Amino acid sequence: MYLRIVSKYLITSLLILFMFSCGGGGAGGVQDSCAKDPKWYSNEECPRNHLCGFGSAGSGNKSTAEFKSKSLARNDLAAAVSQVVIRELTSGFEELEGDAAEAWEKMLNSDNFVTSVNREVTNSIVDQKENAVCDGKNWYWASVKKDIDGVNYAKIFSDAAVQLSESDQEYISATKDWAADKLGNR
Repeated sequence: MYLRIVSKYLITSLLILFMFSCGGGGAGGVQDSCAKDPKWYSNEECPRNHLCGFGSAGSGNKSTAEFKSKSLARNDLAAAVSQVVIRELTSGFEELEGDAAEAWEKMLNSDNFVTSVNREVTNSIVDQKENAVCDGKNWYWASVKKDIDGVNYAKIFSDAAVQLSESDQEYISATKDWAADKLGNR
């Protein structure tokens, strides 16, 4: 009796092991065409003197996948522009008088600054795009780019400063040249 139970478990275990080893889709299995992102997307390479954003999305509708991926890429680009501006300007705050540095910090941390940067990259150029259909779902990959010299920092700062106090707006206006110099000498 004991031998019969052990042999059932042994046979069942071997069958289960055989099923998992044959149907696992491992190295010899069929590859899903969407299992990997395109090489240009995975490397996230950006042309010299440009800032880039990358996005991918899947949907049952091809145009929805395309729209989502481009939107995500532009959001990524806006984040890159924001990071550059914030990093470069905050590293030079010690060059400013106390109240001017505080005004810049308020502006850079405002929602209006984020909105202004998003507005600046809205029409950025789609650099690369690719699509594929996997398991009945449309996938789209996109990258967008913006020439660093083509970013209108003065407009971003003017738009972002609108909601600051009048004195903070004056500090921003009086030190715009400092900011342009800081961003131009990266």
